Amino acid sequence: MIDTLTNLPNQEDLEKDLKENPHPKLFILDISNFKQINLTYSDIAGDFVLSSFAKALESFGTFHELKAYRLEADKFALLANIPFELATLEKLVTLITQFTLAQRYTFEENTFDIEVKIGISLDHFDTFKKALKALELAKKEKQPFVTYSQFALELLSESEEEKYNYIKKSINDKKILPFYQPIVDTEEKRVFYEALIRIEGPDGIQSPKFFLNLAHQKGLYTTIIKELSFFIKKTDERVSMNLSCNDFEDEELFTFLLETFTNSNTIFELQNDTFFQNLKDTQKLHQLKNAGIKLCLDNVQHSHEIQHIQEPLFDFLKVHGDLIRLLPLGGREYALAKEIIKICDAKKMLPIAAHVNSQASFESAKEIGFKAFQGFFFGKPSVSF
Repeated sequence: MIDTLTNLPNQEDLEKDLKENPHPKLFILDISNFKQINLTYSDIAGDFVLSSFAKALESFGTFHELKAYRLEADKFALLANIPFELATLEKLVTLITQFTLAQRYTFEENTFDIEVKIGISLDHFDTFKKALKALELAKKEKQPFVTYSQFALELLSESEEEKYNYIKKSINDKKILPFYQPIVDTEEKRVFYEALIRIEGPDGIQSPKFFLNLAHQKGLYTTIIKELSFFIKKTDERVSMNLSCNDFEDEELFTFLLETFTNSNTIFELQNDTFFQNLKDTQKLHQLKNAGIKLCLDNVQHSHEIQHIQEPLFDFLKVHGDLIRLLPLGGREYALAKEIIKICDAKKMLPIAAHVNSQASFESAKEIGFKAFQGFFFGKPSVSF
């Protein structure tokens, strides 16, 4: 059956196609800010967004051999019929994410972006149900997408206490591991590695987005950072680690980091978060600099976020992946990135393009003036260098 508003096949058609599809790979897309758009701009504007998104989704799907559906209200789906091949699926997830980030609509002189969360199922059995579970977790954890797994299911079903015990056991069993991803220069030669925290669980390696917030809440965060520090200290490679200015409010942790990494080759990547933007006293950052520790500001999205930075404070600046993914399209993101590069040059910060996952993104980033690059195009995070 066809949905009357969008002219896309509906959920009934999807469920029928899933039964006939030998290799179903399902992506359920939810416009998470649709209700806000509807309430702010009217039902007519809401219908305009749904029909416009449906047309764009159908066109995208046709180009990439995916079938598009409208399920209900603000939920849509894309269905692929392809065997499991990791590189192909990673590329497909990247393309779908890039597509959703590029959606911007104008209705009666009002322009607005849409926010999309994606639930993914790669299983042949209960495909639809599993994609919905993954979507539920993506919305709960505020992640752009989640792929269904046993671990994801446990995160939805377990109590907070059970999750806490899982993290604590991982710490006690020495299952907190760094995965290293290279940052390279314009000639693809390594500049340094970023150490990314992972948990080695019974269902495989798990991302920090599933455990770091709870670790903060339950007082386990400092222990995790110390475990990561021991790994980094042992290596001869130049490595960066992710921190927040808020971490330095913990005097014990700050003293530990300062003493551990004084006169080392380590880089601290500080999140461009509210703690940094509201930072009044930069004394501790200068202490780190004076101790020979290099600083990188991570996840910058706009030039106004860095105009106030003192010149000698940061050595590197990493631009948010949402900007980098869309560079090949030109337009607003391209202009924003150029503004950031200009400020980096003036303040003597080396600009790094994050989430470079394609040749097109790499070429666009080089063209603008980025000096270093990170992403799957150059290397996936790995337990070894």
